[in-house]
Amino acid sequence: MNHKPLISVVITCYNYAEYIEEAIQSVLSQTYKNISLTIIDDGSTDNSLEVINRYKDYDNVRIITRANKGIVYTRNEALQVVDGEFICFLDADDYFDKDYIENMIIVAEKHRADVVYPNWHIFGDETYTMNFIEFNTQALIRQEIHCTPASLVRRSAIDGHTFQSEKVAEDWDFFLGLALSGKRFKLAKDCYLNYRVRKGTRGSARSYWDDMYYFYEILQKWAKQYPKEVNPVDLPIYAGKMKDRGVSEQLKTIRQRDNTIRDLRRKNEQLSGELRGIRQSRTYKAGRLVVFPLKLLKSIIKS
Repeated sequence: MNHKPLISVVITCYNYAEYIEEAIQSVLSQTYKNISLTIIDDGSTDNSLEVINRYKDYDNVRIITRANKGIVYTRNEALQVVDGEFICFLDADDYFDKDYIENMIIVAEKHRADVVYPNWHIFGDETYTMNFIEFNTQALIRQEIHCTPASLVRRSAIDGHTFQSEKVAEDWDFFLGLALSGKRFKLAKDCYLNYRVRKGTRGSARSYWDDMYYFYEILQKWAKQYPKEVNPVDLPIYAGKMKDRGVSEQLKTIRQRDNTIRDLRRKNEQLSGELRGIRQSRTYKAGRLVVFPLKLLKSIIKS
């Protein structure tokens, strides 16, 4: 690329002292160099700020610290203070691969995308990957696609959109607004966000079904503005179908295991019957008469 746009990366932190240095280092070690890093400490009460301040003298690092105001306020604050052509958030307990930004910007420039979203590499309490489909708005509504704030977003495309949902899924709500207003999304299929999963965090404190009421509220809001594109019941219906499908698959697996166990029991009974027949045969009894003295002689010789 002849033109290398400035990428504003924002790390948001609240009591992540254990992990934030890994997040910071993953940004500073990017192969793409035209990056400015803003670190916002949202009133941490652990030693997060002590770790963050190790980077206060870096030319491309800006540190903001203040009283705790929550993730929605913090993300909106970042939208106001950064000046890059693109913005990308990173939670303090996640991290980027070294070529993450480089690969994301290549996709953005090649496809003239407003939003480039990655696949996920889940690590921590669980380990697996999530590979998403190419973008369409209905898939985002049904949460088949997850666009995290670690997506690369063209600042000119934000156009007054802000993070709003205080209770849950502020990122989903934000990207729904961008998608419904016609912004162009593109999957960076070879790019993975390293997304840490831990028990007891904000995202894992409640079950998916506990949050469904709030998801429905968010969809109702967008349905008022985009009634042709948004039906608030599409997500719960789709999620219910997927849950039914999962139950059906589990039942199928259980039945297959039960059939396998029954087959093994029948084979075991058959083999036991054949073994009893062999033991009752004259040949087996004659063999025993020959083998027993040989075993006894071997034992005597050995002793």
